[in-house]
Amino acid sequence: MKKFLIAAFALVLISGAAAFQSYGYAAQVHGGWHIDSDMKFNFGYLPPVKEKAPEAAEKDKKNVKNAATSEKDKKNVKNADAAEKDKKAEQPAAVPEPDKNFETPADLGFTSPFLPDITNIALDDFIKLGFPVTAPAAKGKYNLFIKLFNFPAAFKPELSSAHVIKGYQLDKLANGKVLTEYASDSKNLAVKLCLTAKSDTVFSAQNPFPAFKVNTVDKDAQNAFIENTVFSSLYVTPAAYAKDETAEAELAKPCTGDETSANELAQCSTRGVQAFHAEIIKMFSEKLIALTPAGDDKHYYYGYKTPNGPRSVLSVIKIPRKPLVFENWREMPMPQDPAGIFLSGLLLIYRYDYAKNEGAILTDSIPAFGSTEFKEQFTKVNDHVLEIASVVKLKKNTVSEKKEEKTADTK
Repeated sequence: MKKFLIAAFALVLISGAAAFQSYGYAAQVHGGWHIDSDMKFNFGYLPPVKEKAPEAAEKDKKNVKNAATSEKDKKNVKNADAAEKDKKAEQPAAVPEPDKNFETPADLGFTSPFLPDITNIALDDFIKLGFPVTAPAAKGKYNLFIKLFNFPAAFKPELSSAHVIKGYQLDKLANGKVLTEYASDSKNLAVKLCLTAKSDTVFSAQNPFPAFKVNTVDKDAQNAFIENTVFSSLYVTPAAYAKDETAEAELAKPCTGDETSANELAQCSTRGVQAFHAEIIKMFSEKLIALTPAGDDKHYYYGYKTPNGPRSVLSVIKIPRKPLVFENWREMPMPQDPAGIFLSGLLLIYRYDYAKNEGAILTDSIPAFGSTEFKEQFTKVNDHVLEIASVVKLKKNTVSEKKEEKTADTK
């Protein structure tokens, strides 16, 4: 059902593509925030799990049933495995020939090729935050592991980014044109390849994190990638306000710079997320349909309709009334520099796409989101989470670090 949504967004993209032939990074307007180009625009891709064919599953059952059960057999198997392992170790590793039908983008080099970049995301917590990930049995024993890769050369960057930018109406923001240009250049993009695995999984050269492979022959490969991109991440920084510009007093206050303590610097870094939140709430209120939520006083809800032949698509955007600002930012290191870059602020914006149910009679007004009446008229066909995040990049010799150095010298 997601394919008709991709077609709808593709039409929107084509209509505006001519305006963005040049991908130069123009001067940012701001609206209180700038794109943090160091962190790139990220696509959180979770490959679909391939289920085994019935005959393969049955074969596995027979193998298990016929497995050695006696201690003697187990020892024989263990000794044979050890001998085979020693034999392989003596032989030079065979270099596999590249598959011409696949592209294997390089990782960003934050860790060893066989290790994930991010290991501390408990899958249960991730799902509770509203990320559209299918939970396995005993989900509390699983983590979401992530490794960052270059955006595939075989894909069109503007096609993938449009589903986020157009889908969340980001092109209507003050920095919308700049963001569209920025996200249309593959060098500004990265893929967060996601893997759900047991929390105690040990990755190594013998058990590596999976490679990111892209089918270059399949015409639907990018559409499949878009369908399985469950979240996206845009990092922002605070913009400096000119004297004639107005803003909330706290957001307009300048950061001190090198003399700022680490905690003050972290607080300052979140102003970009806060400014983004203020601007997008204002834009949604002016350009989208305000929806009434059923029993949720922590979020705002907005909607817009996308014509798609006989089936109209209703997109619902859920946004928190306040973004998250982390006081425990030191516990949230980023893979780009775990000792110097930390997540400081986060705004999770959710988008749910709904198709009209066959036979449903739509009225001019939209029923309260989540109500029985709403469910009778619409069926969810797609969901996505957009992360608007800020990071603190620690500077050397901040006030707090100077005090620590001075204390150390006096001991």
